[in-house]
Amino acid sequence: MTDQSKDSKAESYPKYEGETFLNPSYGQGVFRRRIRLSQIADTIVGELEDCMHGFRSTIVHDGSKVREVLGETLRYPMSTCPGATEPLQELLELPLAMSAEEINKAGNPFGNCTHLYDLSILAIAHSQYHTAIRQYDVEVEDEIDGACEARVFLDGELIHQWQTSLFQVESPAKLKGKTLFKGFSRWAKQNFAGPELEAAHVLQKGYFVAQARRYNTEKAAGQSALHEQAQRNVCYSYSDGIVEKAVRLGGNSRDFTNTPEQLLKFQ
Repeated sequence: MTDQSKDSKAESYPKYEGETFLNPSYGQGVFRRRIRLSQIADTIVGELEDCMHGFRSTIVHDGSKVREVLGETLRYPMSTCPGATEPLQELLELPLAMSAEEINKAGNPFGNCTHLYDLSILAIAHSQYHTAIRQYDVEVEDEIDGACEARVFLDGELIHQWQTSLFQVESPAKLKGKTLFKGFSRWAKQNFAGPELEAAHVLQKGYFVAQARRYNTEKAAGQSALHEQAQRNVCYSYSDGIVEKAVRLGGNSRDFTNTPEQLLKFQ
């Protein structure tokens, strides 16, 4: 890939604004995210952990609709993130059979915590599966010279393995040039269905968050979210009325490159 084509592609993916502190270890690690969905009787528990986040969502249903929603923020990057459990209540009374796309259209995903909201939708979808527990594992290598490999496993089985470069898929060949940013949902729905489509969304969202490994966010502790204008109104903490008081926290980041067994221990 030429430098010119790299620059052109780079213009299309999100940038970190504010004072930037680069991670000197970037290029030597792996982003890992684990999502576990467990169901006992009428209760589904979804848990998620990665380098920046630790969340739990508990959904109680009556076999037809969502009757209770409990969100828990166990580890989070912004001081305001715990408040995102309140807008999550918009999921109450939703039919269990609604697809993720239908839920997003009916609700306000940008007014919620992206990760807690998506986790809750996965938990609702889990009610339609005839298994007690499902687990997703996402692995995204640090990009070196604008290239990396991204993988997602479901219950230990590899579902997708993509060679990527600057928010685009390079291989497999049938997906070459497909975006991993805006427009992803459109092409993913054209190429996948059922569990493969769900896994593709899990991988894309993991790839997006994996970019946080590029930065030493601990050095940005205390920085106002107002410095990150590119994120304005993309989620709860960056929403108007919330972003003005949101501050980046320290002591939040973790590196699970060599310790995947620590995921979902929320330490």
